[in-house]
Amino acid sequence: MNIKRAKICLIGDGAVGKTSLVQKFVLDKFDDSYITTIGTKVMKKDVEVSDTRVTMMLWDILGQKDYNRLQSSSFVGSQGAILVLDRTRRETLDSLSQYWSPRFKEVIPLGFLVIAANKNDLVEQFQLSQSEIESFAKELDAPYFLSSAKTGENVEKMFSSMAQMCLQERDIVSFTPKDRGISNLLEATDAVIDDFCKGLKDQDDAMPYVRQQCKITKLDIKSPDTISLLKFIDALHEIDKMFLTSSEASQNRIRRQGYVKKGEGKTS
Repeated sequence: MNIKRAKICLIGDGAVGKTSLVQKFVLDKFDDSYITTIGTKVMKKDVEVSDTRVTMMLWDILGQKDYNRLQSSSFVGSQGAILVLDRTRRETLDSLSQYWSPRFKEVIPLGFLVIAANKNDLVEQFQLSQSEIESFAKELDAPYFLSSAKTGENVEKMFSSMAQMCLQERDIVSFTPKDRGISNLLEATDAVIDDFCKGLKDQDDAMPYVRQQCKITKLDIKSPDTISLLKFIDALHEIDKMFLTSSEASQNRIRRQGYVKKGEGKTS
């Protein structure tokens, strides 16, 4: 049997059900409590397509839009993305159209796309019709699935469809997106986390440290404040010293403190 490895990103606004879809597909479990994904979470599952075993590396991406650097770094090396919307929130479709799809295409122009219209079990709360979802799918030339992480509706079909698409011959390359600068503390936090991940050379390895130190320093990634962010930088500095020279770790801390100053508007 042939073997192929495919990195797939799940992208979309917070609380659309990205984490729930991954957990339902990989672990066959559903939990309706909502916990914000910090940075990225990666899970994997093998899918057999014809005579090929596709190992799908599923990257669950933070759904907050100000974290552009971290998201773009996560996209690098992907074969495709599953764009997730919530049928009970119209704005989640607008976000896919105006933010998530363009951002992904900026880094992975030829990546495969699948649309997941999630929470299809909440019929009485629908704000999006199937015809609107179908129209958006046609704009992107992408298949769409009406899914429910709770009931499992179309979850297997959706991921299997992406696995099959990844077997197509296509020269998929990654591009570096333009730097949009730092104008607030959310973007400063994004820059700090992205810088730390790049320093460890592997975002998947770095993210457990990020989540741990966010918890210890009580950094709220949705609404960071200067004091918590500086404590977070100091905590990452201690991690850096485990892998880098004292000089390199200190330079990293100073650079990250500079991101905070930019986020506060104290430097140009």
